[in-house]
Order: sequence, then C-alpha cells, then structure tokens
Amino acid sequence: MSLDVTIGSADLGQAFVQTQIDQRQNGSVHPASSGRRFTAAPGSVLVPVSDVYFFVDAVAALTFHEGRSSFHAGFAGPGDALGLHRLFDVKLPYLTARILRVGTVIAVPLARLHAIAGDDRGLHGRFMRLALSRSGRFIEEAAVAMTLPLEKRVGRWILQCQRMLGDPYLPITHHQLADALGVRRSSVTVALHVLEGERFIRARRARIELLDAGRLAAFCESEGPGCQKS
Repeated sequence: MSLDVTIGSADLGQAFVQTQIDQRQNGSVHPASSGRRFTAAPGSVLVPVSDVYFFVDAVAALTFHEGRSSFHAGFAGPGDALGLHRLFDVKLPYLTARILRVGTVIAVPLARLHAIAGDDRGLHGRFMRLALSRSGRFIEEAAVAMTLPLEKRVGRWILQCQRMLGDPYLPITHHQLADALGVRRSSVTVALHVLEGERFIRARRARIELLDAGRLAAFCESEGPGCQKS
C-alpha cells in the first residue's frame, strides 16, 4: 500500500495536495481503497479528529474552540490538510471547518497515515512541513483577529472569504458568521450594520455582498493590524 502525494508548487503555502491511497496487489495498482473521497456540501461541518481531511477544491471557514470560547482561525482551501498536526503531537485547540463552497475532500484515517509516513522518511518530512506551515498560519490568524475590534474582525473575515471564494456574494448567515468568530449573533448584526452604513457591504438574508473591497481593507487597516487587499 502506498500514498501518492502530488504537490503542485514548491511553496507549501500555495501547494496543491492531491492524495490517493493505492493498494498494490500482484503487481497491479487498484484505485483509492483506503482514502474516502467525498463531496463536501455548503453548511456541513468537518471535525478532524480520527481522519485527516485533504482539500481538493472545497473551501471552508475554520474555528478554534477552547472551553466556551471560539476564535476564527482562517480558511481552508485547495492544498490544505486539516488534522495533519496530530501526526506530530502538535497541540492545537479543537478545530472545526464549516464548508462554504461545495467541493471534493479526501478523508484519510490518521492511523493509516501514521503507518505510511512511518515507512517513508521523505513523506514524513513533507507531511511535517505541511503540518507546521498550516498550524502556524491558523494560530497567527486567530491571534491577529483577536486584537481587532469586532467591526474589523467581521470586515477581515469578509475580505478573506471573498478572496477564497473568488465571488463578491458570500453565502453566510448572521448566525453562521457569529459561530465562526465566536461572538453573539446580535453583535455580528450590529457590526454588519456599521459596515453597511459605510457602504462597504450589502447584507441580505443568508448572503453578504462585498461592494468595495479596497475601502473595506483600508478601514480594517486603519488601526492596528487589519485586512490585506486581495
């Protein structure tokens, strides 16, 4: 049994990771027998505990959970692997991923990755670099977001989401956005009204339209660390 990992870029930050587990019998290769490829639907939630999720073309919003507190941890898209840090005992808060764009995800049992990576030092090293790179990015995003006033946290989330989806129309409800940011729904509603008042966005039922990314980015950057333009 072998794990074929194709990385489409030398830069792990932009890498596209395609996983396929092949079972070799009698010299022939049989298609993916140990990785579960599935279509992740918008609104569904992935929890990387016993499986590692390799994102092919789905997009998800990530949230850390620690006790009763929750923190936005960025987004996952093509090339990301959620739960890979567990191979190396990297301690992170509990992580969930809410799917925003329908797409393919491959779930590989963590125990199987342990066995495969243990037999291949090169693959072990590549997994370690990927796990540390992604974990560091998620932690950094959570730390930066926590320093911002709520209006800027919401604005930052909207800009990042638009960049990931490539669409100014974002399929998100007030309740889902509040869950992603770890705040009350009423607080998100107030923050959205502030951004609407500045004509950065237009909020509708279960959808937010980004009207002016440049001005919203400038607003988020006006005090302390903020959003980057796409």
